[in-house]
Amino acid sequence: MWSLFISGLWWVRKYMDISLLAKRSWFSLTVLLVGLLLVGCSGLFGGNTSGANSSVQSVALSGLPWCNNKPDGTFMDDAAPAPPQATNSSSGASGTATPVPANGIPISWSFFEANLGFTIFLPATLPEGSCLLKPFGWVHNTTSHDSFIITYVLPDQNSLTIAQTLQTGPNASFQCFVSPDPSDTKGATPTAVAATKLAPLELCSGVRGNTNITFSARWAPKQMQQFFNGLQPGVDWMPAS
Repeated sequence: MWSLFISGLWWVRKYMDISLLAKRSWFSLTVLLVGLLLVGCSGLFGGNTSGANSSVQSVALSGLPWCNNKPDGTFMDDAAPAPPQATNSSSGASGTATPVPANGIPISWSFFEANLGFTIFLPATLPEGSCLLKPFGWVHNTTSHDSFIITYVLPDQNSLTIAQTLQTGPNASFQCFVSPDPSDTKGATPTAVAATKLAPLELCSGVRGNTNITFSARWAPKQMQQFFNGLQPGVDWMPAS
């Protein structure tokens, strides 16, 4: 399911010619969809009713493990050409290699970071028991700004997704809204209610420096604001093992 979701986002991002306002709306929607996807996979990640537990110790991001026990990041350079392809002459000999245009190639994190047009802001720590699920992003795309998106699974088995891109235009104030609850059954036939109910999924956005930051989590508004205020530049997020 995750691979299909990423493929869908990739297709929309690459082939839809949309306005800047629509791009911003799409970017926020991307974060929301990532969060909802992970919540929808509750059979895999479980599900709980609240955010972080203050009694849990904090761990630096580089000290957290990969959720799938192996690196699972995807970074793309959309301006990079495909490897040259040799052309064959009439005699069967190999001819001059010519570059072939491409829609992007995978790149390393170091190359991706060096070519970003904005500063990445991340939390210095997350609660012990969190894990890194998926980082991905792209640079040099002709229809959208460079972007970086990273998702963690927290100890309560809910997801935290952080998406960042270059801020253009006037800086907007920090704001949040609650996503629609897919379990809301207003107007439907009454059914048995589960013993535990997921907390609302908050989607918040704000600007730090030249970076537009959008993130989603099942936290109270006050906690979302505190999280945003605590984001720092230059945080090493890559798991050490």
